[in-house]
Amino acid sequence: MTVARRNLPEDYYKAAHAVLDTMNALFGNGGMEVRDDTSGAQLGVTYYYVARAIRNYAAVLVLCERGYGVEAQTIVRLMLEDTIDVRYITTNPEVLSDEWWRHENRARYYYYLKALGRDKNTEPPSDLAELKKSIEHDKRDAAELAGEGATPEQVSKLLLKGKWTRTNLHERAKLADKQWSGTLKEYRNLYGYLCEHTHGNASLAQDYLGQEDGEIRVFVDPDGYKSVTPLTLATFNAYWTLHALTLLALPEAPDLIAVAEQYIDIQAELNDLER
Repeated sequence: MTVARRNLPEDYYKAAHAVLDTMNALFGNGGMEVRDDTSGAQLGVTYYYVARAIRNYAAVLVLCERGYGVEAQTIVRLMLEDTIDVRYITTNPEVLSDEWWRHENRARYYYYLKALGRDKNTEPPSDLAELKKSIEHDKRDAAELAGEGATPEQVSKLLLKGKWTRTNLHERAKLADKQWSGTLKEYRNLYGYLCEHTHGNASLAQDYLGQEDGEIRVFVDPDGYKSVTPLTLATFNAYWTLHALTLLALPEAPDLIAVAEQYIDIQAELNDLER
């Protein structure tokens, strides 16, 4: 008779450390191995999201291991957003990687304008002329999309000033789902919940307050509450992100789920979401 393994919190932490070591090993030889047949933009996207996956995962582990699982869920939301973005980019790798990379230049231009507003002697970037051309192109696209007779406000809403794509996260999840089945389901099941833990609202009251003998009790000291769930979600999202990046410049993604399953049954039902 086979007895199901009982996961203990310390087992999750051991698993997470092994997963983190596996991800860090991607840079173990002084530089991450990448494919030779990818463009500069795809390389940039790959390096960026691998680095974010590692750092965000490490941050979730630190918080959960110290008992701050509630707070770690804010970072888990970022990891879910990254999974959706990477999967979306892989639906049209060359075009969307270029669009993603171009936004870095766009952001530098607007940061320069802010600095110029504070100090007229701010040194302009060396490629300012090219940055201006990119901004003008964006403005023309926004005006064309807004349509003839559109107000300046309507055009402004379509400018790629603070975002790299005009497609919102839900739309990106829908598009990614055609290639990566389950993307939209994860978005619907988790994103709203994780947003509640990112923005303070009354739905979080039970995470910080309770009742004892008719009096309000405040939970200040970390107690490990919800710390198993964020680690598990972070593991899946890191795995999904790295796996999707194999369609860009990553030659092979480590099987983070298999690494975790050396210590825990990662598919087991999680029961620490309710007080």
